[in-house]
Amino acid sequence: MASELVIDGLEELKAELAKLPDQLYDAGSDLVHEYTERTAQQLKANYPEKSGDLRAGVKTRYVENRKGVGIIGYVETWADHAIPWEFGTQDRKTRQGWKRGRSPEHKAAGLVQLAMRNRAEFNVRLFDLVRHSGLDV
Repeated sequence: MASELVIDGLEELKAELAKLPDQLYDAGSDLVHEYTERTAQQLKANYPEKSGDLRAGVKTRYVENRKGVGIIGYVETWADHAIPWEFGTQDRKTRQGWKRGRSPEHKAAGLVQLAMRNRAEFNVRLFDLVRHSGLDV
């Protein structure tokens, strides 16, 4: 399972970023790596210690933007039970009818909320970086 956050309406910013010097591009790329890795580490820390493959399933990857404007960082979780851990389950029963209960949700500690909080902080730092370069954001 992978999550992706897409923001529309930033074409002007992308055009201006494409004009920026390599130094600013490198600083922005460093921010992407910092926040991507931070999100992955926070997610791993939020998973229970005896979580099976939850922690091992957290991966990061980076892809150059198609238009050469920047880099995109992804935090992915490949464990089968990551979604039930984050969003919980309804009451469950075995095939024989034995009750297994309900798994609680952990939305506040899950990937979606972590990514949203870190993305907001990332945006502030990125915009500050761009402003310090002389652009108006």
